[in-house]
Amino acid sequence: MGSCCAGGSDRPPAAGDGLAPEGVGIGIGIGIGVPGFVDHVTGTSVFAANLGWRGFPLAARLSRVLGGLPVFVNNDVRMYVDGRSDWRRPRLAASF
Repeated sequence: MGSCCAGGSDRPPAAGDGLAPEGVGIGIGIGIGVPGFVDHVTGTSVFAANLGWRGFPLAARLSRVLGGLPVFVNNDVRMYVDGRSDWRRPRLAASF
């Protein structure tokens, strides 16, 4: 398995620092979209040719780096469509 960050590290520099103003929590979870085939149940990037990932446990790695914060991973286009359809639902639900 590959690493998630430059230089082969499992932790980006200052991971989580600067995500929120001081005294404000960073949220209840993180959603991220990645290209290629994704197992959204396990949060694993099954195959992403452009990233060189095959069976990369992205959700688990990010959660560990972010102190146990839940991470949801899905295909980037699917997440875009889901978000876009929710945003436009009041006006265009029948045509989307």
